[in-house]
Amino acid sequence: AVLEFSERVGIQQEFLSTKLRPNEPHQHWIVEAILRSHKSLRDFYRIYWSAQHKCEIEGCEWSLVTDGGLKPHRKLCAAKFSGVREFGSSNVKIVTGCTKIPSSKSQFCESHKNEPTPVVLSQKLTKTNRKKLSNDREKNQKANKNLPKDQVFIVESILGARIVRGKKSFKVKWSGFGDRSATWEPAKNVPLFIQKYYCDKSRFGKPLPQPRIKHTKMAGKGEKYHLLQWGDSNSGEEEWLKDSLFDIESDSMVPEFSSCNTRKTKDKRLKHHSAGILISVKPCGIIPHFDEIFGCESISQNYASKMEFLANLPEEIRTKVKVWFYDDMCHEKPYSENPAQATHSDVTKFYAHEVEKAVDFFHFPGHKADWCHKNTNPWDLKKKLDFKKLNTPACEQAFNWINRYKSVKGMNESRFLFFFLYLLELHNLKIEGKVKTVANPLYSRRKELIKQIHQDMKPYREFYTASPVPTDVDSLEECLATLSLNRDTAKLVDAIPDTEFILNMLDTCPICESVYKRKGDLKNHLITQHLVKKEAIYFKCSCGVICDDQKKY
Repeated sequence: AVLEFSERVGIQQEFLSTKLRPNEPHQHWIVEAILRSHKSLRDFYRIYWSAQHKCEIEGCEWSLVTDGGLKPHRKLCAAKFSGVREFGSSNVKIVTGCTKIPSSKSQFCESHKNEPTPVVLSQKLTKTNRKKLSNDREKNQKANKNLPKDQVFIVESILGARIVRGKKSFKVKWSGFGDRSATWEPAKNVPLFIQKYYCDKSRFGKPLPQPRIKHTKMAGKGEKYHLLQWGDSNSGEEEWLKDSLFDIESDSMVPEFSSCNTRKTKDKRLKHHSAGILISVKPCGIIPHFDEIFGCESISQNYASKMEFLANLPEEIRTKVKVWFYDDMCHEKPYSENPAQATHSDVTKFYAHEVEKAVDFFHFPGHKADWCHKNTNPWDLKKKLDFKKLNTPACEQAFNWINRYKSVKGMNESRFLFFFLYLLELHNLKIEGKVKTVANPLYSRRKELIKQIHQDMKPYREFYTASPVPTDVDSLEECLATLSLNRDTAKLVDAIPDTEFILNMLDTCPICESVYKRKGDLKNHLITQHLVKKEAIYFKCSCGVICDDQKKY
């Protein structure tokens, strides 16, 4: 899948020119290759399906519907406060925590097993304190249903210290709990960097300082991931994270104009997980935008992801978007049109002032507030723009089949992102009837189709990174063979027959010359009478387009 997709994008050189390491499994460097090229693959995906897809379904060119799905999620490292995602196009920062997968028999990844962090797992606490905190958390959850139910506790500050029978202990105030819930913990349960910070008794009761930015990586136009480090710095190159991200809710800037109960709640699962995926869908079913979300489907995170998507698109494509639907638009609309947020960049200005925003028709009956009916009513928008019917439940239709692939909890970051990116790519190709041609490495005319894709994308080449075709490997089939995938490749070869049958306007059997009135009858005739595999049958329109799906033909 990685090799096939990269060849279509034009960045296959990074994979094919990398020879297998004799003492290392090929899975290791494939994961490295995915992480190296994910930005290019994602940018190509967004631009191609926003610019090149055209159909006759109403609203396909100028409208989008956004929604989040919580079922496709993966496990995350329990170091909740060790990562920040920064969206440059909208000036929004989201606390993601460490995005790596936990190591075996642990809730932390390999990097955070021994690295200082304010997170303390419940099994480290004494039995009495663990029971006390669990009871207090249950009481708090009755008052605030958004509180998490996990067994992870965060040190907020140290209130005091004492020595009893030669053993030192600290009075710990936990994040999300009041002073009455503070517990005395032995020194072995308190991270060492916290003990060092509170050696100065004048600091008792004061919260921990913000962490340092240890490493930053770019993931898009202005999109950054910050890896944070708690405790003392070993080098003077690291900077302090100035924003008080851990003291406020990420949606604190969202104005409460609407009283609708449509706000998303925090993740309540016992173990740390990602929140799911966010998609934007055209009325025809094409999905040009996909992103992973953390914590919850918050307004700020949803808004920031959409702004990064628009920032990736060339201006002539971006300005075609006229309408955007979202089930919680009654909260996102005032947030996006707030002058402090709207004036940050050209993209935020465009979204705030030129894009019509409304709740989709499917979710609008659940909105009861007067403000929603006045400002985000899709029926008023229908009268204003004079469209007949838009398929606004497109996201629900998409998640109906995406949720079949929810067993991805054990995937690491690179595999998870690429898996869903490629899955959505195949879904879009299926809608256009091109899965068996463009995405099939053994299709005889595939190279011609790829050349046409590269020619169509030439005006947008500057918006994604593409590499020249490699010269060290002759073909994709040869590279597949070097991966020791002989068994899987053999199955693929058997599935694709050597002879192809293209049914044109004349409904005549190419073998026995029998004449049929309908294409479907001719296809059944080839399969039953001549034992032709259905993968070898294509339909050709009078305009010359070849399609592998009879319905799309």
